[in-house]
Amino acid sequence: MKKLIMLAGIMAMILGFSMQAHAALNLLGQGTSVHGTYNLIYDTDFDITWYDFSNSPTNWANQVAWASGLTVTFGSNTYDDWRLPTTTQPDSSCSSHYTPGDSFPLQGAGLNCTGSEMGHLYNVDGVTTSTPGDFQNLVAHLYWSGTEYAPTTGAAWLFNRNDGRQDRNTKGYGFYAVAVRPGLAVVSEPISCVGFEPPLASGPVTLKKNRVLPLKAQLLDGAGNIVTDSDIAALPVLQVLYDSGIRGDPVDVTNDALPAGQGTEGNQFVFTDDLKWQFNLKTRNYTAVGTYNITMVSGDDSEYMIEPMCEAGFVIE
Repeated sequence: MKKLIMLAGIMAMILGFSMQAHAALNLLGQGTSVHGTYNLIYDTDFDITWYDFSNSPTNWANQVAWASGLTVTFGSNTYDDWRLPTTTQPDSSCSSHYTPGDSFPLQGAGLNCTGSEMGHLYNVDGVTTSTPGDFQNLVAHLYWSGTEYAPTTGAAWLFNRNDGRQDRNTKGYGFYAVAVRPGLAVVSEPISCVGFEPPLASGPVTLKKNRVLPLKAQLLDGAGNIVTDSDIAALPVLQVLYDSGIRGDPVDVTNDALPAGQGTEGNQFVFTDDLKWQFNLKTRNYTAVGTYNITMVSGDDSEYMIEPMCEAGFVIE
């Protein structure tokens, strides 16, 4: 499996889902938040993901706070970088324009606006009240934009999903809100770990201080193919947790790990010629009496997850 194959697989998955009337919108699946489970829809033109939930009407400041505090789980990933849609100005596509003065540019308003994210959704992607497509929870009402009206910061832009009109209003009014986030929301690639190899395959080993442990394992994709360093951007990393056996939760002591030949000072495993991932762990820095639990974990959970993980351990007496 190569990076190209992995990316192609993700794109094939996306294209396999149902699509809106306009090819710029792809239904990714459903994400779960405190509000429930709703569609996640990717806009390829703006490179944003919409969360198909309408927050109840309230003032502009409350809606901005709601979006920034929203978390949505999609597969094994949780996204917390949500915001309100933006309104770009000037926008020559709009049917009307304000001349605000004080060196501010023309402000596009009215019908047919395509420069704003909500205007593009309505006028280009064709997501209207009568043709909602995969958007099942947008209502025919006013929605706040996250963009302030620059000439008067006591006001902000809004979009009327009843007639497709873009306008501004003072921030104290109560309107609906929908959230977007930058980029594509993806489900992490599932990868399994096979290992570690002997002598670490049969549970914790008892060591004297300052030994070297050869940690070797293979990573396999969903089809059983070996995952190499050409297949993933974020290499797997070592994690070491210390358990004194007395009280309290295990302590992460990964930063004390030392490589001996194979492995990097950033605790990354190295892919070897025998098609295995290896980290030679020098235990010199681990002197406290207790059990040290070792795992190989993903270098980036948004790219892939390792499940099941490879686990090993050693005991210092």
